[in-house]
Amino acid sequence: MWKIAIINDELTHDFKKALDWMQAQGLRWVELRSIDRRNIVDLTDEEMQAVKRELDARGLKTICIASPYLKCSLYAHPPAQRGDTFFSQADDYEGHRQILRRAIAAARIFGTNLIRVFSFWKEPGQTPEMWDLIAERLKESAAVAEEEGVILGLETEHAVNAATGKQVRDLIDRVGSPALRAIWDPGNVVWAGENAIADYPNLRGQIVHVHLKDTFLTPEGRTQAAILGEGRVGYPKPLELLKADGWEGCLSLEPHMGTIYEDEAQWAEGCRKCLVNLRGWLDELGVEYE
Repeated sequence: MWKIAIINDELTHDFKKALDWMQAQGLRWVELRSIDRRNIVDLTDEEMQAVKRELDARGLKTICIASPYLKCSLYAHPPAQRGDTFFSQADDYEGHRQILRRAIAAARIFGTNLIRVFSFWKEPGQTPEMWDLIAERLKESAAVAEEEGVILGLETEHAVNAATGKQVRDLIDRVGSPALRAIWDPGNVVWAGENAIADYPNLRGQIVHVHLKDTFLTPEGRTQAAILGEGRVGYPKPLELLKADGWEGCLSLEPHMGTIYEDEAQWAEGCRKCLVNLRGWLDELGVEYE
């Protein structure tokens, strides 16, 4: 059975309000990223336990810790491109090693074994030496994950070095650890200028989790988020590919409505439309979900 989740701060920065929305929409799973404008990895154990009580009170379970791990500089110099770290401040590898430890602590407290990770802010010149260093650091990270019994989901993310399924798969193969798998975000692949459908076979058999967003090009040529099904990704084709491969896992909504609307009420309404579309496609495909 597939699962549907949403990253909590895609709805609002008011954590309890987001949970109430999920409960009202009949969701059972949540992916945790920031809590009232603080990154999940920056909370103390006691604060995490208080968050867990709020989830328990609403019958919600955590599917993934959406950590900012390795959304940082690979080298000492500032990267040419940065993205959103969702209130996390550390920007070097040493600082992020502590983030990994806190993400593992969060996974234990919230009862999940999955932690979302990245591949460092995108470097302007992607050299073989750069990929060697990224693979080395991911191998170190995967060794920690194996020891701690968690899985690191390496996301296809347009703002970091491994933006496509091919790039993520290459790193997974180089690391060679069962603790490093893939998080497929077809919207991010398209955001990076690639065809997500054509890129999908690169990740076949490695996808442990899926993020869903859609994108379109503005008349000025700028990429912008869109309601699922109204952009360039080609939904529901990604879902059809997953079903054809017998995949099972969680589809987590990350539609980035906050990049379109300032009003958080509009974020939630956009997310509701995405959820309605997603459930409709799954019903048409005959996929059982919760």
